[in-house]
Amino acid sequence: MGIGIVIRDEMGEALTACCDQKEHVQHPATAECMALWKAMEISRDLGFHRVVFEGDAQNIVRAINEDNTDYPSYGSIIHDAKKMLQQQQGWKVQYAHRTSNEVAHKLAKQALCLESEFIWMDVMPTFISDRIDMEKQCIDNITQS
Repeated sequence: MGIGIVIRDEMGEALTACCDQKEHVQHPATAECMALWKAMEISRDLGFHRVVFEGDAQNIVRAINEDNTDYPSYGSIIHDAKKMLQQQQGWKVQYAHRTSNEVAHKLAKQALCLESEFIWMDVMPTFISDRIDMEKQCIDNITQS
């Protein structure tokens, strides 16, 4: 299974993208948790203070935002993500419909063809540039409304 991450600024410009293959992950929810955790690690390492993490897996977003501690196989990742969120006051996790998250899904599919993790900074790979532009236009339309 692959994970894909795109980190944007408040104007929708892509700052960082990442994809990685997780060979032993069988459950999509576990992959979603791992993608969230990786996005948090990258954001922390780059010193981002105000971050909104968006995910299209409602069960994961709910698990992060609720006080419940009973999670299936991905519970330790949820626990670690909650702990990191508590340490970063300007961070939050929210749900985003899959149609607004297509760049991440394209990256996750690409990860299946790779042998190691790839991280792009500033210059994004060509196979996602069209989707980045489309999603940025959607963000522009929302902010102008």
